[in-house]
Amino acid sequence: MRPSNSDCTDAAWPDCEQRNQGAFHQTGAATVFEVGAPAGSMIDGAAHASTLVSVFCIPPTFNGAIDAAADLPGPGAVSLPGHAQLLP
Repeated sequence: MRPSNSDCTDAAWPDCEQRNQGAFHQTGAATVFEVGAPAGSMIDGAAHASTLVSVFCIPPTFNGAIDAAADLPGPGAVSLPGHAQLLP
């Protein structure tokens, strides 16, 4: 979240701030972070577990009903567990 609306340099977004404080309907949440897991060394040729993660901002849709129901703009997060393996 940007400190104030004056920090918005893109005219397409009239308001940079979240509608409500917090994250994912948790008022006390001030930070959103994910912890991923690298696959590690894959020299042995075996499959190694890994998790790719990302935290991002979801912009408003500018549809009042959707933005109110989804509490947009707001934070988003995703994680993708999987396996990585080097093949010849």
